[in-house]
Amino acid sequence: MKCPICGSETEKGKLVGDRYALKWMNEKKKLFLGLWAVGGQVIDSRKTNLTLSRPFVNGYKCLNCKKIILAIE
Repeated sequence: MKCPICGSETEKGKLVGDRYALKWMNEKKKLFLGLWAVGGQVIDSRKTNLTLSRPFVNGYKCLNCKKIILAIE
């Protein structure tokens, strides 16, 4: 895939979470007590809700401009 920002080649991969769901928080939303993303939009491509599986989102990383393009749906 070509980067939509600079037109260079991208590398296919995924953004992997650790323990909790990945969430999108707009810039106006603040973390609750500076720690928790309460009310954020869950961004997670797992097909299962098993506790032992890790949250992830498929996407591409531009090797030139260092941007990450995520496929959230």
